[in-house]
This record gives sequence, C-alpha cells and structure tokens, in this order.
Amino acid sequence: MASEQRQRDQARIRTFTRRLAYGAVAATAVFGGLAAVESQHATTPTSNETQQSDDSSSSESFDGTPTQSFQPPVAQSGGS
Repeated sequence: MASEQRQRDQARIRTFTRRLAYGAVAATAVFGGLAAVESQHATTPTSNETQQSDDSSSSESFDGTPTQSFQPPVAQSGGS
C-alpha cells in the first residue's frame, strides 16, 4: 500500500516538474521574442535620422574629422 502511494507521489512530482520546465522554456521564448522586437525598434532609425545619415554620407570627407553617429555605444570586453 505504501509503495503504491509513493509511486503516485513520484508520478505527480514528475508531472509537475515537466510542466514547470516546459513553462519556463515557453516564458523564456516569449520574453526573448519581446526583447528582440523591442531592440529592433530601438535600433531602427527614424525617417529624420535616415535623411540626415543620407545627407552626411554623400558629402562625407575622410580627413579624420569626427562625425556624429546614431549607433549605440559598443562595450569592449576582455582585459583584467
């Protein structure tokens, strides 16, 4: 009798654990998708920025003069 109860309890725990794992994977996928969509919106230039970028690229000189960038900063990794 006790072993049957133990088997039922183990099956219940196994089922709960699987559902919890599947839910965690699904939630991760949803939040990852939302983050990708939001980062896509954040990096897409507006029409005004696109026009400015097009204007500056046509008259850009390569004499070392700094130009304005609309790209987000890039962090350097490494070092100690």
